Amino acid sequence: MIGISAINYSDKVIGSVLISLPWDFLESKNRDLLQSKKPKFFIQGTQDKIAHYEKFKDNFEYCMNPKKSKIINGADHFYWGYEEEVSNEVVNFYKSLV
Repeated sequence: MIGISAINYSDKVIGSVLISLPWDFLESKNRDLLQSKKPKFFIQGTQDKIAHYEKFKDNFEYCMNPKKSKIINGADHFYWGYEEEVSNEVVNFYKSLV
C-alpha cells in the first residue's frame, strides 16, 4: 500500500512493478491510487491462491494505461522456482523506462 500511494506523489517514481498484487485486500480508495499515467508492470502467477489469478484480468483492465503484464504459468504467490524469471522481467521493465 505504501508503494501504491507514492506512485502519483513523487516525480522520482518513474514507474511501478506490482507482483501478485492482492486486489481483494484493496479498498476502493487504494485501487484508485493505481490510476496513474506512469508505466505499470503487473506480474501474476497462474497458481496464486492469495492474489487470485482468476480475477487478474478484470482487475488489470481496471487500471489506466500505460500498463503491461506478464503471466507466469505455474507460479504461486511466492514464485518459488520462478525467481530468475521474475527478476529478469523486472530488470527489463526498468531498463525500458530509463
